[in-house]
This record gives sequence, C-alpha cells and structure tokens, in this order.
Amino acid sequence: MNLASLIDPHPATSRALCGTEGWLTWGDVRKWTRSVASGLTDLGVGKGDRVAIAWPTSMEFVVAYLAVLATGAVVVPLNPDSPAAELERELNFVDPAVVICGGRCTETIAGLAATGGRSSFPKVVAATV
Repeated sequence: MNLASLIDPHPATSRALCGTEGWLTWGDVRKWTRSVASGLTDLGVGKGDRVAIAWPTSMEFVVAYLAVLATGAVVVPLNPDSPAAELERELNFVDPAVVICGGRCTETIAGLAATGGRSSFPKVVAATV
C-alpha cells in the first residue's frame, strides 16, 4: 500500500486541508496530487528516487509530499529557512533527482543549482501548486 492512496476513499467535497487561503477538499487534494505526481513522472522521477522538498509548512507542502509518494519516490524534506551553505551540504549528501521548492528558499535553491559546481545537480521545480 502506498501512503498516498490514503486520500482516495474520502468524499470529494469534504474538507481536507486548511491553509491561509481557505480550505481544500479531498477532491482538490487528489487532483493536485495527481497533477504534481504526473509532472514528476514527466521529469523522470520513479520508484526509489529521492525528491527533496524545501517548502514551508503549508497545503502545498502536503500535496508535494503526497505526489512524491505517489510516484514511488522517497521524500526528503528540507528546512526552507536553512542557510544556503546548509541547504547545499544537505543537497550534496542526499543527491536528489529533483528539488521542489517554494517560498523564500526558491531563489537560494535556484542559485545553488546554477553555481553548485556539480555536473549532475538535480532539476529544480519552483512552483505554486
């Protein structure tokens, strides 16, 4: 059983997540999760790959987390408020296939990807869900 499948049995119109912009229903969560998972699959993410998520605690983080699980990949949550040097050290250690980032750390992560000096720095997905 994949943990992401836990969202499937809930009624589509029932409230699932509350955020600063209101509520998401279970139907919304399923739709967003499938959309993000599809995008990750298009980027080549698959079973066993590591995907780092550097996103503040939010509805978007939950959706990204579930989407990574839905692909069979492994979630590596990172603190988006970490200093750039710490994020770089963690990313070098984890070696994720993709980094999903949002909020304040997006610019930091993109800068690390551009200047990290690694021949295979992961794809960086900076988005709003």
